[in-house]
Amino acid sequence: MAKKTGGQQENKHMAENAEHEHLHSAEQEQHEKMIRLNMLEQDAKQIEQQIAELQNLKIALGEIEKAKEKDEILASLGKNIFVKMALLSKDLLVNVGAKTVVKKSIPETKKLVENDIAKLSELKDKIAVEFQGIVQELIKD
Repeated sequence: MAKKTGGQQENKHMAENAEHEHLHSAEQEQHEKMIRLNMLEQDAKQIEQQIAELQNLKIALGEIEKAKEKDEILASLGKNIFVKMALLSKDLLVNVGAKTVVKKSIPETKKLVENDIAKLSELKDKIAVEFQGIVQELIKD
């Protein structure tokens, strides 16, 4: 039986370390992908919630559009708190960013809401594509 030289043992040890590091690296990469999947899932849920809120807003705008001036309506104050009010005008004040408020009609405002819904839906689709890509990578690994 041949005795291993110091150099052979060292080479074997280095190979074992390299294999261990490769396995550790693969596990780390897989873990990072799982974290990314969780983040994407949370992002998608938030976007779905925002889309639902915008769809409810669009419905509410439609209800106001049907109402007549001086009609009594329920206005939301937030946190599921409402107040009865008389509809004095169908002109809406819309925050368009940079602390700027602009008077808009209901159809104009509905169009803004529809555009926001479309942008969010597009973003959600991009997230779904990235999510599926990561899932496919995990399946291959």
